[in-house]
Amino acid sequence: KDVIIIDNLSAFIRYNIDCEKSLGLISFFKKLTGMQKTIILTMDNSELPESIVSEFKDGAEILLTLKTRQMGTETLRTAVIDKYTLQEQQTGSMIGFKVETRMGIQINISGVS
Repeated sequence: KDVIIIDNLSAFIRYNIDCEKSLGLISFFKKLTGMQKTIILTMDNSELPESIVSEFKDGAEILLTLKTRQMGTETLRTAVIDKYTLQEQQTGSMIGFKVETRMGIQINISGVS
């Protein structure tokens, strides 16, 4: 199974996108997922009109929102699960994580995020 990652899609499309083009792009991504490809997109919601952002959110199977906050000298990062259409049972809605140099992403299993 292939994985396609497009980091910050909004930066690539923000100057030349409308609803028709976004639906065409989403349709293309759906065709790829139909061929057993996994597509991971990141977007900055502030770079696109809300109508375009909504189209991509509606088309997503899994939608995460990343949040950060300061607690003392530590930066706490949380992934909020906004949408998970393939869910068979109830899951937690937030995942705490850290980003460590030379380690990558570490899931915070302490329950505090």
